[in-house]
Amino acid sequence: MADRLTQLQNQLDQLFLVFGTCIGVLQRDAPQSSFVESSKLPPEWGTQVKDMAKQVIDSSKLIESYIESLPGFDRTETEQYENLKQLDIESKDSTNQLNLTKLEAIDMLNSVKDAIRIIAEESKNQE
Repeated sequence: MADRLTQLQNQLDQLFLVFGTCIGVLQRDAPQSSFVESSKLPPEWGTQVKDMAKQVIDSSKLIESYIESLPGFDRTETEQYENLKQLDIESKDSTNQLNLTKLEAIDMLNSVKDAIRIIAEESKNQE
């Protein structure tokens, strides 16, 4: 799953696409302007406009929900900074733990290689 900012960007791209499509449809299908009220709108025109408006509204709501779910949306700048400092500390701790685990794994691998070498040598000597 993409991170929240990527989802937000994708949804904004989708909204821009919907806007572009709506403008194109309006240009293509809109009745000509007339000063006389005799021109009738085709029945599908109202449905098209409602569908396009619904797409724009749905995209806008989704964008708003993404923005509201961003971390720190309801925090002050100082609180966000403190949160980032804490995350940095946690990241450094996790990195240190990962490095220790990696060193332990390398030691274990070397021990296993030594054991396999010893077993192979003993197997050769017994033949």
